[in-house]
Amino acid sequence: MGGRKENVGGDGDSPPIGRRTRDEKEARELLERVQRSEEAIEQIEFRRMLGGEHDPSNGIVSVNAGAGGTEAQDWVEMLLRMYLRWAEKKKFETKIIDILTVKKRV
Repeated sequence: MGGRKENVGGDGDSPPIGRRTRDEKEARELLERVQRSEEAIEQIEFRRMLGGEHDPSNGIVSVNAGAGGTEAQDWVEMLLRMYLRWAEKKKFETKIIDILTVKKRV
């Protein structure tokens, strides 16, 4: 031991325990900052997408089953209900302009 400094907790190749702990803390802080930055960027991009001159205008949504038979028709009805409920929660006014229903065979 005489005059020789030892790296307590280190194996010669890795940094001392205190240094590792500080590096891990800095890495966690850096990761948190990156995540907050990503969230802020997503919010800015979303606002930019909805910042056009026509964005306050009305929208039209068209849903159709195509040639999928009764199962596709059932799915479209569920989808329509989901869209209407979503719009209601967001306080949007909705109006069904045209709807074509098919009699289901049992």
